[in-house]
Amino acid sequence: MRASNLVLVVLTLAAVAASPAALVQAEPAPAPPAAAQPVATAKPSTGTIAIDVEFLESSGVTLAERHARLAIGQTETISVQQGNRTISLETTVRAGAKAGCHKIDVTLRDGRIDASGRFAKTVWQSTTEPCTATPFVLGPKEETRVKVALKPAS
Repeated sequence: MRASNLVLVVLTLAAVAASPAALVQAEPAPAPPAAAQPVATAKPSTGTIAIDVEFLESSGVTLAERHARLAIGQTETISVQQGNRTISLETTVRAGAKAGCHKIDVTLRDGRIDASGRFAKTVWQSTTEPCTATPFVLGPKEETRVKVALKPAS
């Protein structure tokens, strides 16, 4: 080492030894934030979608058919009344995780009063995400089910 460098090192060490508070460790500079990677998400759907609903008995017999337009993101109720029986289907359609797909949430309530005046009620819920207009059946086999087809509203 050269004499001038040696004096500088000795003076620096002397200053640190004389004042322990002077010994401050500098924190490393924070790393620049990583560039945000674009995430591919489905474009949110807006507007309305047409829905065809067919109410099916457990035997497969069609009770009724309904056609409706649903606002995307809103819950709509589609009802059928036959004699002492009322079936209501609460339906919500949202944009799906994939482009061109829709997520559909349904809750079916089937209430009836038998000949002796007793009230019976069945409730079930289901969620699915169809990506085609092909009709699909929702609900347990031993209960009233629904066959649903989603179509772009025209």
